[in-house]
Amino acid sequence: MKSFLFLITLQLSFISTFLPSNIAIANTQEANLPESDPLVYLTDKQVEQIIDATKKQPINVTVETPPQPQKLYENPFITTAFGTLLGILVTLVGNIIGGRRNKILNSIELIEQWDSESMRKCRFDAWKELDSFNDKSDNEKLTELNNNLNLLRIKDFFDRLTVIKNKNFLHNSLSKKLFINDYKSWHDNYFKHKPEWTNEWNKWLN
Repeated sequence: MKSFLFLITLQLSFISTFLPSNIAIANTQEANLPESDPLVYLTDKQVEQIIDATKKQPINVTVETPPQPQKLYENPFITTAFGTLLGILVTLVGNIIGGRRNKILNSIELIEQWDSESMRKCRFDAWKELDSFNDKSDNEKLTELNNNLNLLRIKDFFDRLTVIKNKNFLHNSLSKKLFINDYKSWHDNYFKHKPEWTNEWNKWLN
């Protein structure tokens, strides 16, 4: 029995080294042991009470979770930068599409002006007034070109058309298809005698 008590005493001493002192005191008090030297007067029942009380005593274990790496989409700087780039891209695509659409609309508007009733009458009157144009001398032709109001109005239209094209407000290929045939007709019959008029026009229309 004494050897058993000795072993129990050793076990309790071992346990008390790893448990806080207040647990050991609480356990001895729960087992109703004398305060002077509780381990000297242990009985079998008291040993069992101490062991039971030790088992019942909760042991708090704190497990630290390692920090998790921040995900890219949770980074406010990356999210803001991505949103800014996406906004710029959408704006650029919108500007390209919108600019191309506006150029097409400008080209269509100009061909509508060229084919309007007033411009048709102007072109018809010019043809009539210049009926014998090719039979005249060069000086007479230049006089006709400089004084024929209908022809000068047509000349002003091609001037305006070329200015708008040079400012990149027209759809180049569409505008050329719309005006090339009419321009060549007026150029070959009349405007070629005034090269200072046609220099800019010929760069894209002829």
